[in-house]
Amino acid sequence: MKNSTIYKIESKLKPERCYIGSAVDVQQRWRCHLHLLRKNKHDNNKLQNHYNKYGELDLVFIIIEPCFPQFLIIREQFYIDTLKPWFNIAKIAGSQLGFKHSEETIRNNSLAKIGNKNMLGKHHSKESNEKNRQSHLGKKLLFKRKRLSEDDRKKMSENKLGKKRKPFTSEQVNLGEKNPNYY
Repeated sequence: MKNSTIYKIESKLKPERCYIGSAVDVQQRWRCHLHLLRKNKHDNNKLQNHYNKYGELDLVFIIIEPCFPQFLIIREQFYIDTLKPWFNIAKIAGSQLGFKHSEETIRNNSLAKIGNKNMLGKHHSKESNEKNRQSHLGKKLLFKRKRLSEDDRKKMSENKLGKKRKPFTSEQVNLGEKNPNYY
C-alpha cells in the first residue's frame, strides 16, 4: 500500500542538517534516495557529499506527516519554510508528477542521441575476452541460477499465496540497522 507523506532525512551527527521531501509512495522514494546515494549519483550534491563523508549510518529517515497526495506540495512547502532544511537545494516545493516534455524537447533529445550507439554491433577483442575470463577464474559466482522443477515452482507459488509485502511499522527508520520489513 502506498503511503503518501512528508518525510525528513536527518543527520545523527549534525541534526541541524536535514532534508524535507514529499512522496506519494514514501517507501519507494526512500529506496530511490538510498540507491542513488550508494551509487554516488544523487542529484543533491549536499546530501551526496554528506553521505560520502559520514556514511549511511549517519542518516535517519523520519515520517513527519501522513498526507493526502493532493496536499503534499502545500505541506512540504510549510515544512521547508518552517524548518529551513540545510540539505534542500530548492527552497520551493514542486513535483514532476504528471509533467510532460514538449514536442520540441522530445525532438531535441532524440536528435542528441543520434550516433550514440555505445557498444551496439561491436565486439570485444579476443585479448579483452581472455583478460576478462582470467580475472573471473577461481571466483565464486554470486548468483547461480538453477532450473526449478514444475513441482518446486508450484510449491513456491502456493507458499506465497495470500502473503503481502510488509509495510514499514515505525515512524522512524534507522538505516544502519536491519529492518525485517525492508528488503
